[in-house]
Amino acid sequence: LCPDLAREFFDYDKTTGILNHRIRDQKHFKTERAFKTWNTRYSNTQAGYVNKAGYLRVGVFDVNYWVHRIIWLWVHGEMPKHIDHINGIPSDNRVENLRSVTHKENHKNQVIPRSNTSGVMGVSWHKLTKKWQSNISINGKNTYLGLFSDKNEAIKARKQAEIEQGYHENHGREIQC
Repeated sequence: LCPDLAREFFDYDKTTGILNHRIRDQKHFKTERAFKTWNTRYSNTQAGYVNKAGYLRVGVFDVNYWVHRIIWLWVHGEMPKHIDHINGIPSDNRVENLRSVTHKENHKNQVIPRSNTSGVMGVSWHKLTKKWQSNISINGKNTYLGLFSDKNEAIKARKQAEIEQGYHENHGREIQC
């Protein structure tokens, strides 16, 4: 998908972050019937469907794209490898909430997993020692930060490591809808 085609097929509202289908030219269809059917059903409607994780996907020529990537292409003229939703809301596709990042950077701005029981990313209760354990991922490897009698000390060690490793300030936030 190229920028010109993205702009021909879609309208983007920067205020709401919504991508809408535009009326498509007949040259993009094999038959007149397909042309009429598609435009009747889809033109001037919001593009995409929400997947299980809350992200929007849309099909173009039998290829599914992430809506946030099409928006980046539409606005910036290039298809990104990875897009981070800064506030962690996967359906919030306002351009100011999107940033083009590397895979590594994208993992430094994650929501806290539902399975987390401590309330803090990378901090868990170590049953054998009956202490709080702190860990962080550095270059894709889990790095042990220590065991702590006080939960706040474990949190402090984790937060300090996040700063040192360049984690995004929103990393470890609660899941938002």
